[in-house]
Amino acid sequence: MPKTEINVNGVTVKTDLVVASISDSRVRFTDGSWCDVNTGMVICKGKGYIHITTSPKDLPGACIVDRVVFDSNKIQAPGIKAVEIQNVSAVLEVRPTHEDRVTVTVTGAGSAYQDIEVAQDGATLYIKDKGGTGVHIEQMVVSGRGAVGIHLGDSFNVSISESSVSSVQIGGSTSASKKRFLRITIHVPIGTRLAIHEVDGNITIGDTYGEVRLSTAGTNHTTIGRIGDLELVKSGVGDVFVESVQGNCTIKNKGVGSVTVRDGEVAMLHAKVSGTGPIQYKGTATNAKLIIKGVGGIEVTHVTNEPEIKLKGVGRIVVSNWP
Repeated sequence: MPKTEINVNGVTVKTDLVVASISDSRVRFTDGSWCDVNTGMVICKGKGYIHITTSPKDLPGACIVDRVVFDSNKIQAPGIKAVEIQNVSAVLEVRPTHEDRVTVTVTGAGSAYQDIEVAQDGATLYIKDKGGTGVHIEQMVVSGRGAVGIHLGDSFNVSISESSVSSVQIGGSTSASKKRFLRITIHVPIGTRLAIHEVDGNITIGDTYGEVRLSTAGTNHTTIGRIGDLELVKSGVGDVFVESVQGNCTIKNKGVGSVTVRDGEVAMLHAKVSGTGPIQYKGTATNAKLIIKGVGGIEVTHVTNEPEIKLKGVGRIVVSNWP
C-alpha cells in the first residue's frame, strides 16, 4: 500500500492507510483507525501504521493498535467456563454481555499486543504474557456473570463488564520490567465467578452478581459493584470499596488501607484484621465471626445472632445492634 504524508495544523502524519476525513486535529481512516495531532493519540484498527512526526513531549506518538485477538463465536467455542490471565502488564477491563460469547481485545502501542498469548484448553481460556515476566497493574474493572479469575502483577489495569462465560481467571506476578501501555478488554457473562489474585494496581469490578475471590497487594485501589459471595484477602496500602454482597462474605485485611462494604445480606460474615487497616460492613449478616490481631478496627451494622468476637490486638470491634 502506498505511503502518504498528511499535514494537519502544521503536524506531519505518515501512514499507509486511506484517509476518510480530516476534522480539526483528528484524522480518520477508512478502516476505522484515527489519530489526533493535538493529543498525539493514535488508534490503529487494522494492520497498517500511523506515525505523528511531532507529538507533545509527554506522549510517545506511537501507533496504538486495537485488535480483537479472541472471539469464541468465530472459533465456535461457546462452552468456555473459565478465563485465566497470568503475567500480564496491562490495563484489564472485563465487561458483562448478554451474549453467549467471550471476546478478548488487546490495545497497545505498536506491536505490543503480540506479546499477549491467548489459548484455550478445554473449558478454560488462558491469557498471559508470552515472556512471562510479570505485571504492573494500574486499574481493573469487572462486571459480569459466571466465573472470572484474575491474577496480576505491578502494572496492569482491568475492567470486566457483562457477558456469558461462567468462569474467568486472571493471574500473574509483579514485575516492573515492562512499562509499555496495554489494555486488555474481556467480555464475559453476568454471574461469572471472579478469582483475582495478587493484583498490584487499581481494580474496578462492576455488577457481576457472581462470586468474587480477590487478593490484592501494593498501592492499588479496588472498587467492586453488586456481587454474590465475596472472599477478599487484602494487603498493601490501597482501599477496597464494595457496593453490595449477597451470599457469604469473608474479608481479611492484612494491610494499611480500608475495606468498606456499603450494603449486603449475607448468611456468614467472617472479618479479620491483622494489619492497621479497618473493615466496615454496612449490610446485615445472620452470623458473624470478627477477629482483630492488629491495630485496625471492625465495624458491622447488623448481625442477627450473637457474633463471635476475638480481640487480640489494640483495635476495636463494634456491632451496632450488639452493644
